[in-house]
Amino acid sequence: MRLTERSVDYLIYLELLKGYASGEEIARRLGISRTAVWKQIDKMRRYLSISSKPGVGYCIISEKDPNPYAIAKASFENLEVSEVFYYKSVDSTNERARIHGKSSALFFAEQQTAGRGRMGREWKSETGGLYFSITFPSSALKEVQRFTIISGVAVARAVDGKLKWPNDVLLEDKKVCGILCELSGSFEEPVVIVGIGVNVRNKYENAASLCDYGICSINEVFARIAREFKNLKLKSWGEILEEYRKLCTTLGRKVRIYTPSGILEGIAEDVDENGALLVSGKTVLVGDCIHLRS
Repeated sequence: MRLTERSVDYLIYLELLKGYASGEEIARRLGISRTAVWKQIDKMRRYLSISSKPGVGYCIISEKDPNPYAIAKASFENLEVSEVFYYKSVDSTNERARIHGKSSALFFAEQQTAGRGRMGREWKSETGGLYFSITFPSSALKEVQRFTIISGVAVARAVDGKLKWPNDVLLEDKKVCGILCELSGSFEEPVVIVGIGVNVRNKYENAASLCDYGICSINEVFARIAREFKNLKLKSWGEILEEYRKLCTTLGRKVRIYTPSGILEGIAEDVDENGALLVSGKTVLVGDCIHLRS
């Protein structure tokens, strides 16, 4: 399903149908026929439970979790995207974003069959989790690292978690979210793809699940993350970096970093202006971080 900002009448439906609204009222508000109203409501019933009473109108009484209308509403309000692609199942939202090749788009899936993490590892993406990718315009390779930092802070704030460098989100030292940022698109118009996977109702060994902490709605978690992205846009890069340092449990610890060029051990001292980790005086841009006992 593809939803665009040019055809967001369904957002008006969501507002009108919080209480009972007649077909005539909706038709007048949108400037369409009552038949068109009925067709749209019939389409929305795939994801929303809508009551209808003769002489009274229609009202949403419950909604599936997740559903494309709630996701689109949060996206257009907070993320400044121009189109939303919603899948029941897909190989990978990052892969769909890469093929699309354009910025300002969101790709959302209820399930991924080939989800990816850092270093090409599999990211389990069964039903019950939150999986989405956003594309942003880019002008430099360093922006990938900056989006890595921004995304980590946004999710950590949304779920009241902590961070392990570069952007694993933790709850009580267990990973609840993984983030994969990639550079894609053409040479003339490169884009940064931010892929985010959160364990909401799904549970895996040695990982955290938000439902264990009382947050079980995928719609709600997505809306929280979207709002945090919007809030961070109002902050300077220096402010974001300082907040990242406060949330990052890696700093000050002895670590082992697995990088493409080898293994590095030392004390994680700081993150630099571009979000790279400083380990015993050496700069690490990319790698997997293991916290070691002192």
